[in-house]
Amino acid sequence: MRNRNALIGIGIVVFSVLVVVGALGVRYSALQKAKPIPGFAKILLGDTGEVFTDLSGAPVSLKSFEGAPVVLFAWASWCPSCGDQLALISRVVSEAGITTPVIAINRGETLELARDYLTFVQKPNNLTYFIDTKDLFFKTMEGYTMPELIVYNAEGEEVFHQRGTITEEELQAAFATVSAR
Repeated sequence: MRNRNALIGIGIVVFSVLVVVGALGVRYSALQKAKPIPGFAKILLGDTGEVFTDLSGAPVSLKSFEGAPVVLFAWASWCPSCGDQLALISRVVSEAGITTPVIAINRGETLELARDYLTFVQKPNNLTYFIDTKDLFFKTMEGYTMPELIVYNAEGEEVFHQRGTITEEELQAAFATVSAR
């Protein structure tokens, strides 16, 4: 009985540590030297024939954003903070007059589930939504926590990467890396 209680206690501690680490995320400084898009550029830019769908189910890719700054936000219906993060991103975009496109990419869920979730959270209309049923984007960017926000400059270099939730101040700093106003 004592061993069982000890194992349960250890399990609770390990789980708690994982939750805290995931909630805090790993913050990458916006002042880091820009990094080129890694080997998944072909997937991101649609060169491999892999495409996402929009909310109507039509095929789309990121190819049309090549040569311009873009903000990509990975989200899912099961992510506890994603609805609030979508609302925060939308508000900052509106209030600050951000013109850089923000693409919210759903991770590996069906179009129907993603649409239902966006209806539930009263989807912000000033963001663009892509559905990635194969979860290629998250896998290729080596994502490991939710949500994740990445900013690419016009040269296709990653200039900001936020793992986990983002504050309003961090979001403003992210947009500032690509002069998005």
